[in-house]
Amino acid sequence: MKWTVFAPVDEELVQFSGDFLSYFSLFTRHVVPCKVGWSDIEEMVNGTVVSNNVKGFSLEITRDENDEILMVNGVDIMFPDMYESEWLVIHGIRGVIALPENAEDQETESIEELPVEKVEAPDPESMEDFPAEKVEAPGRGEF
Repeated sequence: MKWTVFAPVDEELVQFSGDFLSYFSLFTRHVVPCKVGWSDIEEMVNGTVVSNNVKGFSLEITRDENDEILMVNGVDIMFPDMYESEWLVIHGIRGVIALPENAEDQETESIEELPVEKVEAPDPESMEDFPAEKVEAPGRGEF
């Protein structure tokens, strides 16, 4: 299986650190069950919808009015292809992908109700090229 992760900057995730259920929901909103590299995203038509594994939720790829910045659900993609391997690509984004306002009124699935799929762990040798350098996110107000 291949994956794409839209990873928010660390400071945006701090508010979720003590609440596993919120964090689980947050994480699954940022994951797409296929590999979508930056070149694929750049070629997408404005408004392209990408499905993920969250029931009733999808990701929309849009461009700003100047056609310069690509966004996922309105959040700027700041660090494209931050990490890429044969089965995974991670794009750094400026903030958290929020649920639509009306979604908070709907019932959400519990972790126990979610389908479980067996996933093979990657070969440790394929992880050797994982970057060890720290990437600094822009500070607040520096965007």
